[in-house]
Amino acid sequence: MKKLMVLVTLCLIAAIVVPVFAAEKPAASKSTTAAAKEETVKGKVMVVKDKEGKVTEIMLHVGEVKYMVTLNEEGKKLEALDGKEVKATGTVVTKGTVKSITVTKFEEVKAAPKEAPKK
Repeated sequence: MKKLMVLVTLCLIAAIVVPVFAAEKPAASKSTTAAAKEETVKGKVMVVKDKEGKVTEIMLHVGEVKYMVTLNEEGKKLEALDGKEVKATGTVVTKGTVKSITVTKFEEVKAAPKEAPKK
């Protein structure tokens, strides 16, 4: 009887402990989530508004890459530069194929004046 009680106790302990240690932790995939990092990007501001004229999204187009701008206090200021080129610094996060930037500072990039053609 004593051996049976010891055996039952060991089985119960194993039933509790083994799944805890055997459970795999999901590996963080680079394609789904990446650590946030401070970056400076240069691109064109694009503002999306609803029918009432309220801003719903602000994007920063950097070549073929589109960054969704977080609509925090600094990000909302980009609305005034719709269609213009800016250099923005902020925290960039990539989730899957979507990149977003929480802007901490930005400045408009002025186009270089065109030189007159040489004769």
